[in-house]
Amino acid sequence: EEYQSFINNPDNEIKEEKREVTPIKNAEFKNLPDWVLQPTYSKGIAAVGEAKIGAAGLAFAKTEALANARNELARQVEVEVDNMFTSYVNAVGMGEDQSVEKVATDVSKQVASVSLKGSKQLNLWISEENDIYILVGVDNNVLNEQTKVAINEKALYQEFKAQKAQEELVQEVDKKFKTN
Repeated sequence: EEYQSFINNPDNEIKEEKREVTPIKNAEFKNLPDWVLQPTYSKGIAAVGEAKIGAAGLAFAKTEALANARNELARQVEVEVDNMFTSYVNAVGMGEDQSVEKVATDVSKQVASVSLKGSKQLNLWISEENDIYILVGVDNNVLNEQTKVAINEKALYQEFKAQKAQEELVQEVDKKFKTN
C-alpha cells in the first residue's frame, strides 16, 4: 500500500515511513531499558544475561546473570570468528578441507574462551519483579588480537603460506574486528 501510494503520487515525493509500535502489555517489560532488548556495544560485541533474584540473594543472581550473559557472548564470538574464517577460506578457494574446518572451529572456540576473560560488565538493571539484567561486552581490540594469536597458535601460517594468504587473513581479522 505504501509502495502504491508512492507510485500513484504524481510528484513522486518520498513519504516518511510510519511504523506502528507493538504495545507492550506486561508492565515489567514496559520499563525495560533499550539495551536489554537490543544489546549493543559501540566498541565491540555485547550480550545480556538475566536471572531471578531469589532466596539466595542479589550476589547469587548477579553471578548467574553474568554467567548467562558471558555464555551468550561466547556463542556470538564463536559465530563471528567462524563466519569470518569460513568466508575467507571460501574466497581463497581452499574448499571443504576437513583440517581447515577443524582449525576454524578450534580458532573460534579459543577466541571465544579468551575473549570472555576480556569481557566486562557494561550495565545492570533490576526490574520491579526482582529480575536482574546485566549487559556485558568485549572490545574489538581484544577480539582482533586474540583472533590473530589463535590463528598463529594453530599453525595456520603454514597452511596459508603456500597461497601467500597470511597477510590477507590478518586483513580480514582487521576488517571484522575494527580497532581504534
